[in-house]
Amino acid sequence: MIFNVSKGFSSLICCEYSGENDVAKIIDFICVFYTTLSNIYNDEMILTAKDIEKEVKKGNITIDPFDKKCLKPNSYIYHLAPKLIQILDVGDKRKKVKTKELVIKERGLILEPNKLYLGTTVEMIGSKKFVTSLIGRNKIGKLGMFLQITADLGQLGDAHKWTLEIKVVQRLRIYPNMEIGQVTFWLPKGEIDIQETEFYAKQNEPYPSQLYNEKTK
Repeated sequence: MIFNVSKGFSSLICCEYSGENDVAKIIDFICVFYTTLSNIYNDEMILTAKDIEKEVKKGNITIDPFDKKCLKPNSYIYHLAPKLIQILDVGDKRKKVKTKELVIKERGLILEPNKLYLGTTVEMIGSKKFVTSLIGRNKIGKLGMFLQITADLGQLGDAHKWTLEIKVVQRLRIYPNMEIGQVTFWLPKGEIDIQETEFYAKQNEPYPSQLYNEKTK
């Protein structure tokens, strides 16, 4: 029996086996095969908690304020800032949207279904080395909140407070500075070319769509 790992891998491994006494050799080959495969794709993986903390200390990732208690196995928990804006009118990419500013007080604020709210993270988050992805939390989702449904992927670049798209399927009371979502960090493959920071990545308050404004594209 011949096992041949293609030349596309970091090295060519070709082993010949015959007979029932070669089980140990086959197991050794499988171990080598998966180790080789792991090494090839290792540079495209999500960062673990220890790596996130390490890269924050190195300055390659910005999370400010940073609290080690917010680290999860492969993510970091971010919090909801007290200021929200509510989108009031029909969405139209050709028109500036009407909005209403809301403040989440200590007693909480009830969000209503069939409405769109925009908030921001308490934390300044960003990296020029690792790609950020902001998503919701299982605990919050089970209360009926949808967070970052269509725009979870961040750009490489300077840190800022991220605008959060928020919808609820039933009335839900939220509180200022509550844990609301989690951010993950991914190592990109290929050359990093940061030419210009996108308009939204320069804002530190909830910011509605500027699709109607050609200057922000």
